[in-house]
Amino acid sequence: MQCDNREQVLKDMFAQRDPLYRATSDIAVRTDRRSPRAVVNEILRRVHRLVDPLKSSSPSHTAGTLNHKVSP
Repeated sequence: MQCDNREQVLKDMFAQRDPLYRATSDIAVRTDRRSPRAVVNEILRRVHRLVDPLKSSSPSHTAGTLNHKVSP
């Protein structure tokens, strides 16, 4: 990006793209002030809910690759 006002160009690009990303996404996760582990665990939880919404609310469903927490 070779221009005089890179910051404004980036702000304009964000303003154009953000609504498109939000309209086409299945999930959106806030990441500010959160640890990477907390963000990953939320993504896993939400993806699991998308994949199988009935089983994600069932306490008996504890197996599977999407139903685990990221450990240190």
